[in-house]
Amino acid sequence: MSWLLSRESRRRTSTGPVPEFAGKMKYRLQKGVDMRKLGAANKFLNLLRYSATLKTLIVLALVTVVLGTFSTVLAADRNTASKETPLLSYPVAVDIVYKGAMVVINSAGYLAPAADTAGNSRVIGVADEQVDNSGGSAGDLNCRVRSGRAFRFVATSITQAMVGNTMYVVDDQTFDDDNQDHGIVAGILVQFVDTTTGFLHIPTPGVAAEVLVTEMSMDVRNESGSTMEDGDIVYVSHYDETTDRMVISLADGDAQGAAAVDLWVLRASLATATNGVAYKTHREDAQDTSSTTEGDAIYLSTTAGDWTKTSPIDGDPNGVARIVGRVAVVHASTGEVEINLVAGGLVQIGTNEVQDSAVTTAKLAAANEYISTSPTGNGLGYGTGAGGAVTQATNRTTGVTVNTLCGTITTHNASLAAEASADFIVTNSEVAIGDVVILSIQSGENGGGTVLSVQDVAAGSFTIRVHNGNVAAGTAETGTILINFAVIKAVSA
Repeated sequence: MSWLLSRESRRRTSTGPVPEFAGKMKYRLQKGVDMRKLGAANKFLNLLRYSATLKTLIVLALVTVVLGTFSTVLAADRNTASKETPLLSYPVAVDIVYKGAMVVINSAGYLAPAADTAGNSRVIGVADEQVDNSGGSAGDLNCRVRSGRAFRFVATSITQAMVGNTMYVVDDQTFDDDNQDHGIVAGILVQFVDTTTGFLHIPTPGVAAEVLVTEMSMDVRNESGSTMEDGDIVYVSHYDETTDRMVISLADGDAQGAAAVDLWVLRASLATATNGVAYKTHREDAQDTSSTTEGDAIYLSTTAGDWTKTSPIDGDPNGVARIVGRVAVVHASTGEVEINLVAGGLVQIGTNEVQDSAVTTAKLAAANEYISTSPTGNGLGYGTGAGGAVTQATNRTTGVTVNTLCGTITTHNASLAAEASADFIVTNSEVAIGDVVILSIQSGENGGGTVLSVQDVAAGSFTIRVHNGNVAAGTAETGTILINFAVIKAVSA
C-alpha cells in the first residue's frame, strides 16, 4: 500500500499533473478495494480482449439463457411480475355515484350508477370515490373508476355451475345470470361465494382481449319515422355523420336489401330520431312457441323486424330463409326464444335455382352467356310477381299506364275499320330508350287480320299500333284484344 502511494507520489513529482487513471486508483484505495480482485478482473478483461474463442463461448451462453427464458415450460412456481390497472376518470351524469358501486356510461356519454336501462353500456368498472353531481349539470364533476380485477357484489340467485358465465346488471350493487329487460353486462362470474354473493371480473374498457363475442353491441340511431320495439331485428341502412352513429332499419325476409347479411337486435324500444344500442343476442320471453320443439330454428320474418317459427319463403321466389335464433322454452304464451345473430345463418334464397350448387356450368355454359339445354321447364323469362295488367278506357287511342317489365293490356272494343290503325301510348317507368318491347295477341281479336307493332320506344314509354289488315270494306275489328308485352333490357354500346 505504502509502495503504491509512494509510487503515485513519485509519478506526480516527475510528470506533473496526476493521470486520470491514477486518480481513480487513489479513489479505489481510499474505498478499501481488494487489489487482488482488481488484478484478477484486469487479467480477465485482457483475456477477453484478445481471445475470440472466449467471446464466442460467452455469447452462446447468453443466447442459451435468453432462449431458455422464453421457451422453457415451468416445472416449479414462478414469481410473475404484474402491474395494477390505473384509475380512469370519467365525467359524471346528474346523479350520485357511491363509492364501490358498479358504474356504466349512459346514452348521453356520462358516468352513471349501473342500472338495467336502455342505452347504458356494459359495466366499465367500480367507483373509487363518492361523487354527488345531483345538483349540477352533466360533466361538472368527474369520478375515478377502477377496473381490470374481480369485485365482490350481491347476486340475486346464482350457483357454482354459473362460474365463467356472463352476469347482468340488476342495480349498482346487484347482478344476476338473467339478462333482465335490457341485458346490461355486469361482468364474468369468476368466484362463487354463495347463492347471493360472487366475484365479478370487470375488464378495463378498450382492452380487446376482454371483448365477449356474445355481447357485441353497436351505437345506432333510428330515423325511420316510427318507434322500433324491444326484440326488433334490424340492419344498418346508412350512417349519420352528425351523431356519428349507424342508422338502422327493420330487417325484412322478402324485401330486397332488407335481409342484409349483418343483422342486429334491439333490447329496448327506440323512438324515431333517437340514439340507442343494438346487440347480437337477445332473450325474448312471453312468446308463442307452440308447435315447436326446444332447439328449433326461428327465421327472419317477412313482417319487418319480426321472426317466425317457419321458413317464410314457401311460394315466394324473392324470399330469404335466414335463421336468427332458437326456441328455448316451448309454450303458447310464456315461451322463450334466444335470438343469436352470430350463430344464425342464411339457409335459402328464393324457392329454387340458387340453392346448393344449383347454378352450375350446365346453366352458365360460358362467361356472360346463358344457354338452356332443357326442352321443358320454365325457360327464359319473367316469373310470378314481375307482371302487371291494365285496361284501356274510352277508345282505342286512349293511353294506358303499367309500370312493370311484362304484363297484359286489354284494349277498348271500339270498332276499327278494315285497313285502319289506332295508336296508343303505354307509359311505363321501367322502359329505357334502348330497350326492346315484344308484343303478341293473347285473345279477343275477331277481325281475322289484326296486327300489332311497336312504333316508338322512349325513356318511360312506348307506342303500340293496332292495325286491321283486312282489305277495304272487309271485317271491322270490334273485339276487346288482350295484348301480352315483355320488355327486354338493351343498350346501344
